[in-house]
Amino acid sequence: MKTARFRGNAARTYPRFLAIAMLLLFALISSALGQKSEDRDNPTPLKSKEVSDQLDGSEDEYFYQFTAGPGKLTVTFEVKAAGTNAGAYLDLFNAKSRPVLSNVLAQGVDGSSEQVVESAQISQRQTMTLRIKGIKYGSSGGQGTYRVLLDGAVSVAPAGTPETKSAESESKTDDSNQTVSFAGTWKTVIVGVGFEVRLQQVDDKVIGTYTPYNGKIEGTVTGSTVRFKWIQDGGLTGTGEFSMNKGEQSFSGSSTQDKPGAVATPWNGTRPAAFFAGVWNVASADKTSTLTLQQIANRITGSLKSASGNGVESIEDATLVGNSLSFKLKSANGQLSSGFFLMNKDGKSFTGSIGANKLTGTLVKVD
Repeated sequence: MKTARFRGNAARTYPRFLAIAMLLLFALISSALGQKSEDRDNPTPLKSKEVSDQLDGSEDEYFYQFTAGPGKLTVTFEVKAAGTNAGAYLDLFNAKSRPVLSNVLAQGVDGSSEQVVESAQISQRQTMTLRIKGIKYGSSGGQGTYRVLLDGAVSVAPAGTPETKSAESESKTDDSNQTVSFAGTWKTVIVGVGFEVRLQQVDDKVIGTYTPYNGKIEGTVTGSTVRFKWIQDGGLTGTGEFSMNKGEQSFSGSSTQDKPGAVATPWNGTRPAAFFAGVWNVASADKTSTLTLQQIANRITGSLKSASGNGVESIEDATLVGNSLSFKLKSANGQLSSGFFLMNKDGKSFTGSIGANKLTGTLVKVD
C-alpha cells in the first residue's frame, strides 16, 4: 500500500514539475529574444557580439550598448523580409553621441534578405550606442528580422556577468546621452495659431526662427528634449521646450512667457510630409532613369522612363508617411514591383529600392 501511495504522489507531482519547467524555459527564451530597449537613455547592454530580433513594420527604434576600441570595428547588418518588404536603418554613436556610422540601410524584398558590412576606426576604448530604426512600408508589409554582428575591437559582458558602472560611465555627463536631431522645418500650433519653426542643430546646440512675429530660438538638446529661450516682435521673451516623440516625426512641448504669473502653454509640432513632386534622375547599379512625380497633398502619381527609352512604367498605389514613400511600379505588360523611397534631409535626394534593385534619386527640377 505504501508503494501504491508513492506512485500516486509521483503521478500527481510530475505534471506540476513539468509545468514549472516549461514556465522557466519560456522565461529564459523570452529573456534571450526580448531584450531590446526603446529608451535611448537606457540602452540594452550587449552580452554577445551578435544580436537579432523582429521588425514589426513600424518606425520603432531599439537601442543597444557595448564597449569598443581602440582599433577597427566591423559591423555586419542584415535584414530579412518575412513577406513583401522589410527594412531598417543602423546608426552607431560614440561616447559623446557623435555619429560613427549613419543611415546604414538594409532591406529585404519579396522574402529575400540583404547584408551590409561597414567598418570604422575607434580612437580609444569607449562606450558605443547602437540604434536600429525600422522602416514603415505603408499600411502593410515591413515585417521581418534584423541581425547585427560585431567584430574587431569590441568587447561585451558575458551572459550572467553583473552589470557594473565603469569609471568612464561614472564620469559621463548629459553630453554623452544620445541626442536626437531637431533640425528641419516644423509645422507647429500654439493656442490655435499656426507657426512655422525652422531649426538648425550642431551637436547639442540649436538655433532657429519662427513665423509669424519674427521669432528667434536658441537652446540646448539633452537626450530627446531641447530647452530654449525665445524672443519675438515687441520685445516679448520667454522659455520653452520640445520633447521628441517616437519616430522623430513630431514633438510635444510648451512655451512660457517671461512675466509674473505666466503659465506654460502647449506648443506641439510635426514634420511636414516630404515633397516628392518633380523630375528626378534615378540611378541604380546597371541603368539610369527619369522619374516624374506629381503630388497633391499626400496623393502621388507618376512615371519612370529608362534612359534607353525602353518603355514607360507607372507609379501606382503610392502611400506617403512622413519622409517615406512606398508604391507599386507597373510595367507596360502589367507586371507589378514593390518600391520604396526615403527622402533625405536636404529634400533634394532620396535612397530606396524597386524590387531587389537599390537606387538613389537626385532632384533635377521641381514640377
